[in-house]
Amino acid sequence: VSFHPLYLVSSTCLGRWDLEVFLVWSCQQDEESFRRAVWEKNLQMIQDHNSQADLGIHTYKLGMNHFGDLINERLDCLLPDMNLATRKNVVTFKSSKNPQIPTEVDWRAKGAVTEVKDQGNCASCWAFSATGALEGMHFKKTGKLVSLSEQNLIDCSEENNGCRGGFMHLAFDTVQKEGGINSEENYPYDGLVIHYSSAAFGLRQQ
Repeated sequence: VSFHPLYLVSSTCLGRWDLEVFLVWSCQQDEESFRRAVWEKNLQMIQDHNSQADLGIHTYKLGMNHFGDLINERLDCLLPDMNLATRKNVVTFKSSKNPQIPTEVDWRAKGAVTEVKDQGNCASCWAFSATGALEGMHFKKTGKLVSLSEQNLIDCSEENNGCRGGFMHLAFDTVQKEGGINSEENYPYDGLVIHYSSAAFGLRQQ
């Protein structure tokens, strides 16, 4: 039978502060072991997926990041609750009956897509979706790929809710009203709602 000698120390032999430190230490060891196991499981999942991607089963690859040791329930707790009003009077897009489009297209291969970005602990996916679409549009028109500022939209799109969610069409309305949007370089992302800071536009309305 194996044992850890620290577990045999009686509480009567420890001062109150020492006992509290020991209990915190014990919980930390359990937490570290648990999160290590979660990380190893996620790493194996990533490796299995990427092996299948090499065989053509998937069209994308995965990578480890700083969320790799978290289960979904804990990850959900990191993001704020979204506060979105229900949309009404939605217009359905109707395409032409015989559209002449290719069966597939990879804009990454054409250089029209920026590197993967991290929204952090901010429900700002709406801003990232909007800038991604605008970056691709700008590339198609100019041949230049410019990373645009999600932070600009979070701070200035008044009809959206910053880090508590929003809609892409309202982000586009903001860009149109302001006459452009800042570049990521001039207006970097910090995942907080702050006051607008003017800088050179990365894309101007034309």
